[in-house]
Amino acid sequence: MPAEVIVVTDTDDAGDRIRDAVGRHFGCTVLRPGDDFVEEDGTFALVVDMSLDVQASVAYLRTLRARCPAGTQVLIVMRTDDRRGRVQAQSVGGTLFLHPQIEPPAVAGRLLQLATARADGVDERMRAAILGAQGACAALANIFEAASAGTRIDQQMVEAGTRAVLEAIGQGGIANWLDAVRAYDDRIYQHSLMVAGLAAAFGTTLGFGPADRLRLTRAALVHDVGKAKIPISILRKAGRLEPYEVSIIRTHASLGHEMLKDAGVSDPAMLDVARSHHERLDGSGYPEGLRGDEIGDFVRLVSVCDVYAALVAPRPPRPSYDIPSALAELSREAEAGRLEGAIVAMFARTFAPDPRPEIAPGPGPR
Repeated sequence: MPAEVIVVTDTDDAGDRIRDAVGRHFGCTVLRPGDDFVEEDGTFALVVDMSLDVQASVAYLRTLRARCPAGTQVLIVMRTDDRRGRVQAQSVGGTLFLHPQIEPPAVAGRLLQLATARADGVDERMRAAILGAQGACAALANIFEAASAGTRIDQQMVEAGTRAVLEAIGQGGIANWLDAVRAYDDRIYQHSLMVAGLAAAFGTTLGFGPADRLRLTRAALVHDVGKAKIPISILRKAGRLEPYEVSIIRTHASLGHEMLKDAGVSDPAMLDVARSHHERLDGSGYPEGLRGDEIGDFVRLVSVCDVYAALVAPRPPRPSYDIPSALAELSREAEAGRLEGAIVAMFARTFAPDPRPEIAPGPGPR
């Protein structure tokens, strides 16, 4: 396959990880500074993950860039996210700057976004997922900005975001959706988009009708809206939270419930999911320590999507889980009595090559 993407790195492990993620979608070649390079017409992006303090490496990169087709994008994985680093990146022709801790799947997601501008850059299913994610993220940003400012959440934005998710899942499928949303650096937006897409796909697996599937997806999209009021320093903190930080972040469930009520939301599914998606069947969850039948059906469904989405995204220093590992962890949670085993088992079918709907009545919120 032609080298559509060239990764230039001074670290073997980092280059291999980026190649593995990007290679799922594009022809990809990894070069170290000084390696010979065969010019190819199909190259549309360079991903640079190397020190820009080494003069010989910078000279190599400039030569390589000059030999690539006109319009080739240059994505720089920043070593330091400061003014000096940005000046260095601009000096070598960087067109997109990626933060130092970016994970390889997010690099692949950014490349997928860039590829949509090319007539033959991605197939139509992936294009649908990328464009749907862009629309849903724009709506989600509006929702979170309103929530953060203390102004009324626009329910039309919630509806627009929900329908963007449903259409993208219908046209692009869940695998493409998850790849597309990994391009978003903001952890909260990325997670909310993942949970919404998983809920939309899960609703299909369960055989839900359009109305219940819409309600499930809508509730999932705004399940974490209360985090708009949590300090960014806590939300973006890498590693283990301090006890007082855990106490603060746990307020997001009640805060989100109140925000949605204040916005005039009347759908019990949205309200219940926002407040109770961290409740667990054994009573170990929060904010109320509900157990068993006190937890409604929509909440049980979104909780499984929520846990899965958290597992497949990296949470430094923990790397992301792959699909089998994440599903195995869900099964362990079910065996421990925290999640519903039947729901976990059906959720796993969402990732089958051709998931057949589980014929079951749509749940009513309780």
